[in-house]
Amino acid sequence: GSFMMEQGNIMEEEAVPWYEFEFNAQVERVGFITTEDGRIGCSPDGLLGSDNGLEIKCPAMHTHVRYLMEGTVPKDYITQVQGAMFVTGRPEWTFVSYSRFLPPLVVAVRRDESAMGVLSDALGEFVEKLDDAWKRLLEMNGGPPTNQE
Repeated sequence: GSFMMEQGNIMEEEAVPWYEFEFNAQVERVGFITTEDGRIGCSPDGLLGSDNGLEIKCPAMHTHVRYLMEGTVPKDYITQVQGAMFVTGRPEWTFVSYSRFLPPLVVAVRRDESAMGVLSDALGEFVEKLDDAWKRLLEMNGGPPTNQE
């Protein structure tokens, strides 16, 4: 990763306790979460209670200023946030853009059912293509691997 990505990861470790303190909340740190069938997943920055999740970005200063001026979830992250709600089934998500030197941007996002339909269709199509490709690869290789000990 780049220096800016590394800085963002370091700052995220600071942003989570800041969020917990500022909003009197407990952030449950989780790893990769999948849908019940295990086919689609996401890696949220945290879960909040039983109906919310957390996505934190710690961008470069000029990017954070732009986010503050726009006052909404940046276009680049709308699908990520809605996708996390798709995977987890949660009705709300909190997007945070954090900086040590400027006010944070904190945006509450509601689940968008029309977005859920688009995601469901697109991801269903993707999984179908992935399954077909995997099947073709296995056929080219003479079938599925055997468990030989």
